[in-house]
Amino acid sequence: MKKILILSVILVSLFSCSDDDETNLDPIIGTWKLEKQQIEDFDGTIVDETNECTIQSTLIFKSDNTSSVQLFGGPDQDGNCASDPVSKADWVNKGGNKYEILEEGETTPDVLEINFEENNTKFTIGSITWRKQ
Repeated sequence: MKKILILSVILVSLFSCSDDDETNLDPIIGTWKLEKQQIEDFDGTIVDETNECTIQSTLIFKSDNTSSVQLFGGPDQDGNCASDPVSKADWVNKGGNKYEILEEGETTPDVLEINFEENNTKFTIGSITWRKQ
């Protein structure tokens, strides 16, 4: 009986540690696809620039505090999408939904306020919305 009790405690401890580790991961970690891209026109009108090219854009945030982004634009006259080179950055969660992003080759980080929605599967920066994959 004592062995069963000890085994039960060990199993509960193992499973609870695993769950705790998963819930302690920063919500930004993962692969994100662009869902919606809007800009404010010169006259204040909001213009939706989301299309079959822009939605190919991807953000990847890793648990080692590195990230990469590949942005797509277009289509051009021939209907082709163009991509910018993949850029890399380091990131730090500063708390209070603020993230510091230091792009490779830069010396001054950007501080972004990121508000997660829908159980941390969606966030918006400015007028660009990203969805976790």
